[in-house]
Amino acid sequence: MAAETDNAYLRRCFDLFPAFFGEFDILLESEVITMESSGCYVWNYSKTSLAEYFGGLNTSDTNSKNRKWNPIECAFYLRGEKGGSYEEIEKGSLRHLYSSNGRIFKDDISLDTEKIFDILAPYHKRLDDEKKERAEQEKNNHILGEIKNIIAKTDEKKSDDVKEALRKIKNYFSE
Repeated sequence: MAAETDNAYLRRCFDLFPAFFGEFDILLESEVITMESSGCYVWNYSKTSLAEYFGGLNTSDTNSKNRKWNPIECAFYLRGEKGGSYEEIEKGSLRHLYSSNGRIFKDDISLDTEKIFDILAPYHKRLDDEKKERAEQEKNNHILGEIKNIIAKTDEKKSDDVKEALRKIKNYFSE
């Protein structure tokens, strides 16, 4: 569960980016984000990586292409050059960094963003594994339900019904 916060902008980021809500604790634990004081969150990597991270996430607000940047710019500060201080993010700078104008001469993603993705990779692998496991369980439950239906509809006294039921059940195991 994500850390408690009284930062309304951070809560808006959670609402806009459900994946960020799931990744928030990992980003805190790995110190990509640090909480300096109540409601003051610092992004410890480059501003470009902040733009690339959030730019790559799906937003729950389908009407907002540019409005999504405001809560991010208000929720986070950037770690200063000296490492100790932090600075506010200029309004509109993340949108520009992520837009085609800001990225025209850049590689696909920055090195900082690659580091962040490497930190999150085990989490995403676990999510993918859980999704595959749920899909496999749903498939098995469906097959079991179908077999139960076949058995329930089979008249044991009619050999043709039994043969047909066994054939149908065998088909499920040969898929």
